[in-house]
Amino acid sequence: MLCAFQSALWGLWLFLPWDSFGVSQAYAFMKTIMPDWAWGGSMLFFGLYTGVAVYMDNSPQYTMRKINAFLGCVFWTAIAFGFLAGNYRSTAAPQAISAAVGYFVALHQITLHQKIDKVIAEKAKDE
Repeated sequence: MLCAFQSALWGLWLFLPWDSFGVSQAYAFMKTIMPDWAWGGSMLFFGLYTGVAVYMDNSPQYTMRKINAFLGCVFWTAIAFGFLAGNYRSTAAPQAISAAVGYFVALHQITLHQKIDKVIAEKAKDE
């Protein structure tokens, strides 16, 4: 849920009507790809989707959660590279890297939990 909150809050902040990318050189590269409101809308949607995936996906496959964790890892890694390309001394890059790692850990936990569930189900069948 922390990853969902971080993504949604960052997206909301960028979606607000001021020039967020104009205040720092760290955003220079990202601004060439999309304007700040587009990054903001995308990340706000993604953060809200993350929250929905955590609460709604109780299937044994955890499909929504796995897709979300993978996309979160990819998105935040791309954002981290964007920050590094804009200004490698910026403190924004470590924040984005930590979000990417958070999503990677979530993907690992989902996969591990799925394997454990399968082992438990097989043992229950045998008994």
